[in-house]
Amino acid sequence: MVLDKFTESAGSKLGERAAGVLTTAPVAYAASGLALWLVTVGPGTGWSRLTNWVSGQESPQLLAWVVAGLLVIAAAGAVVRQFVPRVIPLLEGYWPPGLRRLADRGAGRAWERRKEAVEVVRELAPAIHAGTATPDEERRYVAADGRRSRLPSREVWMLPTRLGNVLRSAETRPWDKYRLEPVKLWPVTWLVLPDAVRQELIAARGRLDSAASGLIWCLLGVAFGWIAWWSVPLALLAAFAAYRFWLLPAGSDYADLFEAAYDVHRFDLYAALRLQPPDDAAAEKVTGVRLTEFIWRGGGEQGPTFVHPGCNQQASGQGQSAHADGHG
Repeated sequence: MVLDKFTESAGSKLGERAAGVLTTAPVAYAASGLALWLVTVGPGTGWSRLTNWVSGQESPQLLAWVVAGLLVIAAAGAVVRQFVPRVIPLLEGYWPPGLRRLADRGAGRAWERRKEAVEVVRELAPAIHAGTATPDEERRYVAADGRRSRLPSREVWMLPTRLGNVLRSAETRPWDKYRLEPVKLWPVTWLVLPDAVRQELIAARGRLDSAASGLIWCLLGVAFGWIAWWSVPLALLAAFAAYRFWLLPAGSDYADLFEAAYDVHRFDLYAALRLQPPDDAAAEKVTGVRLTEFIWRGGGEQGPTFVHPGCNQQASGQGQSAHADGHG
């Protein structure tokens, strides 16, 4: 009786735990292995073996097996998540020195694609702006402009993979537009961003990490080759699909939000650092360089002049009051 109560209580808590675990990639991986085994031995025969084994277990034993399975699934998911920060740079194209030549060739091909896209944009821009472009020309212009925007503007910034260039273009575009270097400024930028923006960036980065984790699990499906050889090409195809239809869109979303953070909140940097903001777009490229250098290297002897709006307003108010008192 006591054991039954314990089993019931543990089972209810286990159900709560399972609700957050059974929809994870490790469960999908285990289910894929089970389905592959059923197909290999025969669906009827395999299912009969499985149901006979389950029916032959006592409740405590079955509960122990379920708990052990959930622990293994949770541990496997934790291990894969530890590899995600190391896998994403590889997917971006930051490869070891032994693959430098291959990386350079990939980056060179990406640069050629960007030059082709820029030529198409330049060729069709007059007709687009004049409103005389044909529907086909408009489609070509939009496609070429989209390709151009997802590739860095300098050859030295190119990476050999599409994901790497999508993220690198977002990292370098604030430099192209405002002469702000996000890699150097990101810790300071993060502190001045509103909470809502930070939460959006965290969520977008989480989706990118989840997509990378899903790609890893797809590649781990190669291990099922010992059950059936044809599972290896299926796993590789699934990994390609995860990269193309899951990882790249997640990377694009994160890149768009990252760039937009500087588009919208770059003046918050000037305000937080008490630096004079630029007066116009032309001056912004000069002040952007100064701001980046100030954060990266410090002010030095020829450092910038700080602006304290509150103090200036207070001083201005005191001056006006004194002027009024003098006239009074």
